[in-house]
Amino acid sequence: MSIFTIFGALPHVNDQKYDYAVIFKPGTELLESYQKIVDAGGTPIRSGQYDFIILASFERYTDLENAYKNGALLILNPAITGGCYIQSKNKFVTT
Repeated sequence: MSIFTIFGALPHVNDQKYDYAVIFKPGTELLESYQKIVDAGGTPIRSGQYDFIILASFERYTDLENAYKNGALLILNPAITGGCYIQSKNKFVTT
């Protein structure tokens, strides 16, 4: 078995979207947070209690790098943020 066979069996990043909790500077307004996610190449899913924390979907790891360049302070697996964040009322609707 060659190394190319092993890498060929691994999932490709572009084949699936991954969800992350993206945290911006406290005080960042919802629209600004939303725009920073979109500019980085992500898709906002929902916000939580705070406008500067957005659950977003990204297809490529380079999009995560772009989110940091756009002002994200921290990007986490959304499971880390806890159930209250995930169940918070959605402030915007994606189509």
